[in-house]
Amino acid sequence: MNRGLAAVTFESDNRVTVERVRNVIRDNGFTPKAAEVRLRGTLVSDSGALVVQQPGVGTTMRLAAHPDAPAMLERIGNAGAGATVVIEGVVPETAKGSQGPDVLQVRSFSLPPARSGRAARRDRHRAASGRDA
Repeated sequence: MNRGLAAVTFESDNRVTVERVRNVIRDNGFTPKAAEVRLRGTLVSDSGALVVQQPGVGTTMRLAAHPDAPAMLERIGNAGAGATVVIEGVVPETAKGSQGPDVLQVRSFSLPPARSGRAARRDRHRAASGRDA
């Protein structure tokens, strides 16, 4: 923390949001800055904006171009709504109590291989029951 940097790694099935981590940092007397993230989610078009829904978390993040990778937003949009993606990018600093979805500046993304076996059955069951995959 002397460098003003905290590296936090979560299990792949976690339900922690960036805002929750930022609140913990604020509660401990520090000011959170931009966050570098890697997440898996589903692309959705929301009123013309491209967003990613995070399964199990119940939140969305609006996607934006990262200054170092301006073409990445168009490329991820070509994957199409409903595509499952793994995105690496930056969530810029936000003011305490800010409203609305976080913005995720896309640096890179990939399309993960389709899930099979037990994980795929669990996803189908959750989808059928109306719960997130």
